[in-house]
Amino acid sequence: MESASEKITEDCPRIDFDGELKEVFDSSRSAESARAAVNFEVGAEKEFFVRNTSTTFEKKKATLRAKGDNFYIWVVNEDFTDGEASGKNINQAGVDAVKENFGTIYSLVRNVFGEEPEQILELIDGGKRFVRKAISDFSETGSNLNIVMSDIDLDYTDDDGTYTAGYFWEKDFYYSKEELSGGLAYVNGSNVGKYLYIDTAMARINPEDTILTVAHEFQHMVNCGMNYFRTKASPETWYDEMLSMLCEDMMQAKFELEDDATPKQRTSRFNTSYFNSGICRWGGDSTSAKLASYANVYTFGAWLARQYGGAQLVEYIAKNESVDVEAIVKAVNAVNSTNLTFRELFKKFLLAVTGSSTYTHNKDAATNLSCDGYNYPMTGYNIFDYGILLGADYNDHKANYVEPMKTTLKGPAVFMPNYIPGAISDNYGFTLHDLGELPEVTEDVTVGFAEEGVANLYMYLIVQ
Repeated sequence: MESASEKITEDCPRIDFDGELKEVFDSSRSAESARAAVNFEVGAEKEFFVRNTSTTFEKKKATLRAKGDNFYIWVVNEDFTDGEASGKNINQAGVDAVKENFGTIYSLVRNVFGEEPEQILELIDGGKRFVRKAISDFSETGSNLNIVMSDIDLDYTDDDGTYTAGYFWEKDFYYSKEELSGGLAYVNGSNVGKYLYIDTAMARINPEDTILTVAHEFQHMVNCGMNYFRTKASPETWYDEMLSMLCEDMMQAKFELEDDATPKQRTSRFNTSYFNSGICRWGGDSTSAKLASYANVYTFGAWLARQYGGAQLVEYIAKNESVDVEAIVKAVNAVNSTNLTFRELFKKFLLAVTGSSTYTHNKDAATNLSCDGYNYPMTGYNIFDYGILLGADYNDHKANYVEPMKTTLKGPAVFMPNYIPGAISDNYGFTLHDLGELPEVTEDVTVGFAEEGVANLYMYLIVQ
């Protein structure tokens, strides 16, 4: 089983609209009339579409095992046991733990990040147009949020105890009476309402991981509401994942979790393979590239929060009318009364990952935002206390690490001056190189660089 810091939650495929989706304002054109929500009681049964793989789903029967003031927790029947939890199966004690934790998470997340969608978009005319429906009277579960627990992707095995942690899929906010095809086919598997999906095996094996996964996936749902439904903006994946990992980060103190249960443990991956991805880039074909993306965007986002305003900064990022780089710049400048560009922020981040004591992760974030008596503390941590991972990336490049990296294996990997570990990623990718020590001098020193180079590639000289 991967640790909490190394888990990958595969992205669910986006709904692919062919051309512009146009809204129909005359509700009489709708293909489906409104239907009253049901007040489900514990013990009720209902069928849901759940994932068999990252791109396919199947309808299965589930039972309502717990409910809160504004949410239901359903467990697929074949993944629940009345006895002692084992394998992929969860029991009532595990469900009750999820209920208690989400009851706390719900208001804390919404206070910082905003609100989830309150509408269903009913697609008509083959998915070319849509009618907005109030989720409160169009979804059978009304405005309640549903947590559906199952063996996601059917990937639990007794041999190694692996699992897919959880997911949010925007398809559930769409509905179509007619069968759709192509990139719209995922709408055929809509559960029509607010849905998060959590793995039963994870909830049994790693309750701490479950707490943060629920918070992580709920942020994705809220981000969908704040952007796709509110401003019609379409944020890039790295931005959405950065916010979800910061959401995990700011829950640490509330649930009294150790650092190794939080995204801070992605620091070792960052130190080892930051050069495999940019800080504003997501994914790749290999697992290593995906893990590097998680590590890079979290390490950058965690630094922003600790330098420029903590949860208050994150709130400004999540709730302003922009997304991606523009949202970050607007938020930093609004909270701090500055006029920084993103490139200037990037340069300060480079100082942090080369040991600056001013621009550092090892600083507690400001606590100027609160909810229910909690002020979202985000404690400082020293990326130079974390080692690098002894694996493929280390073995491929270890001969080209400078001293003392070869012996201490701590902090971000630093390379020999003329060695490039691979193609430098676009979207603010970088590599670190040690040019050596300057001799003792008593006058100004001039450093010269050849004019030849690669377009759009910048070199920064840091003197320490």
